[in-house]
Amino acid sequence: MESLTARQEGASPLPVLQRHFLNQINNMNESTLTTQFLKWCKAYKRETFVFEAKYSKKGIIQFSEVKEHQEHALMVTYHDHLVYKLPDGGYSESPFDGISLKKIPAYIVLYDRYR
Repeated sequence: MESLTARQEGASPLPVLQRHFLNQINNMNESTLTTQFLKWCKAYKRETFVFEAKYSKKGIIQFSEVKEHQEHALMVTYHDHLVYKLPDGGYSESPFDGISLKKIPAYIVLYDRYR
């Protein structure tokens, strides 16, 4: 699989969406930034896609910070077909029981306070 080579070399095989929708992120965490990113997506990036968000406090992010199961799900969604059952319960109700995503864009979203 192409991602294994990329993981060994430390580069991402997936597109990276750089932070360009936030002005000030110094005092934010990944959860808050993801909420802001989703608001930006709703307003400006009106397409179907999946993403994994990563936050860099030092201006550098290692691709190894993307967990293997996350990379696998992104790659399957991008190249093939992912079917996923959403967990029931928790603090909020799920909007539906599952999703089926076939060959749609997949991104790693990088929140970098030094850009």
